[in-house]
Amino acid sequence: MDHATESQGQEPNVCEPLMKFGETAEFLNMSESGLRKLVFAGEVPVLKLGRELRFDRDELIHWMKRDRPANLRSRSAHAAGSPR
Repeated sequence: MDHATESQGQEPNVCEPLMKFGETAEFLNMSESGLRKLVFAGEVPVLKLGRELRFDRDELIHWMKRDRPANLRSRSAHAAGSPR
């Protein structure tokens, strides 16, 4: 019956792959220590699974578009090859 509930869209899809800490830092084009600072400041969306931290890619994309600090926006634009 859990499958029926999930297929109706009532439950989040917990089967979606979540990114680990290092993968997330690379995805955001930043150091792990920089990501750690954002996590502990509560500035980046993170899921705590026991003692592990995981990051949902879709949540991060939404955060990057709307909420992330300006200095990260410019760093990502530079990394993507945008003109200065």
